[in-house]
Amino acid sequence: MIGAMLLLVALVGIYASQAEAVGVLGSVGFFIALIGTALFVGATWDSIFFTPALAQAEPAFLDSDPTFLEIAGGVLSQGLLVGGLIVFAVSTLRARVYPQAAAVLLLVGAVVGAIPLPLTTIVFGVALAWMGVSLLTGTGAAAGPPSRVR
Repeated sequence: MIGAMLLLVALVGIYASQAEAVGVLGSVGFFIALIGTALFVGATWDSIFFTPALAQAEPAFLDSDPTFLEIAGGVLSQGLLVGGLIVFAVSTLRARVYPQAAAVLLLVGAVVGAIPLPLTTIVFGVALAWMGVSLLTGTGAAAGPPSRVR
């Protein structure tokens, strides 16, 4: 959950430093990814704090099959998160503000991170860390002003 909360901050920082260069596509991807991440944080909060209390108070409730709304909410949340990150990563790659290899890792990490297996988010985390270091140190950015993505 802490990682997802930090992702909210990282997305804002990465977007702010390339907002003009990523254009409308990047802005849409950023906002969709931000909403998807916020929904993921909420679902994680629920799983950590609410579900255990509910399991003690009403265990039969958790044994029941999920409702259509629960399934739709999960699919929507995951879709917004992954879809937004993919669009944001593509626009970051096209903007050429960050190192291209880091942008490719961001894209690959967004896709692979959606696979519900252990350690699949490592690639995405490495990309974010690389971009964060690049942002903080001013290294690896394209020479000259970034070209606007259309």
